[in-house]
Amino acid sequence: MCVAKVDDGIIWHYTDDNGLRGILEKGTLWLTDIFSLNDPSELRHGIDISLKVLKNVTDTKNNYVCIYESVKEIFSKGIRDQKFFFVCSFSKDSDDLGQWRAYANNGEGYALGFSTNILTTGFNCAFHGKDYYPDSFDVTYDDKKLYEIMTKELDKIIQNISKNIVDSTKENARTIVYELVYKIMENAFRFKHPAYSNENEYRFLMIQNANADKEKINTRFRKDTIIPYIEYSWINCASEALMEIKIGPAASEKKSKKFIDDCLKMYRPEKHIESKISDIPYRR
Repeated sequence: MCVAKVDDGIIWHYTDDNGLRGILEKGTLWLTDIFSLNDPSELRHGIDISLKVLKNVTDTKNNYVCIYESVKEIFSKGIRDQKFFFVCSFSKDSDDLGQWRAYANNGEGYALGFSTNILTTGFNCAFHGKDYYPDSFDVTYDDKKLYEIMTKELDKIIQNISKNIVDSTKENARTIVYELVYKIMENAFRFKHPAYSNENEYRFLMIQNANADKEKINTRFRKDTIIPYIEYSWINCASEALMEIKIGPAASEKKSKKFIDDCLKMYRPEKHIESKISDIPYRR
């Protein structure tokens, strides 16, 4: 049984009217394949910095240059043959103009406020088992810190590799390469370019082994792209998590409040959620 801690804050998910309706109707949040995000450059930033660090580390050890090349090749081709990575993004800021514009229909959408601890506890319970690795964390916007962490982590791994292991078998070399890949991924997820710092992001991450049950993975379409995603049933695992709904600064407060009330009555009549309009004076 999952027992949530006392609430210590609210995280906000910015979305449009269809997103709000879907989250209330289905009682789910979508975690999208990290390599299918609208802006994959936000992930590439952390990976690119980490690869630079790895190159610096291996350049000082002539016998390990091939390791850097192997890791770089894996990232260029993708790593879905080993693991899937799914994320859902929230913000600790309930009223940020940039996010209203980017994620909530140019200010006419909504921000759903969830209890951090209740939603996180439910998430950890929803995805557990040997093939699933749920995590949640604050995103960091500090390149210097990422350099420091990756230098320490990657140098430690390289130091533990003996020449005999590198030169012995392809299987051992492959294990080493993927250890480095996953260490890079583990940290790249936690960092974004400083330009995104206004988002104040809190991220849910679920790592799934590639040989796990594929039935959990759904697909949707965007233009010519098939996008894998998984659903987190917050209504089953964290039914008390939804605390508040904020209306975007460009929306009609009267119409939006009615839309929220109608959705709640139709899909979640047991819930009484307060709604407020954004405090931002908005100009198109």
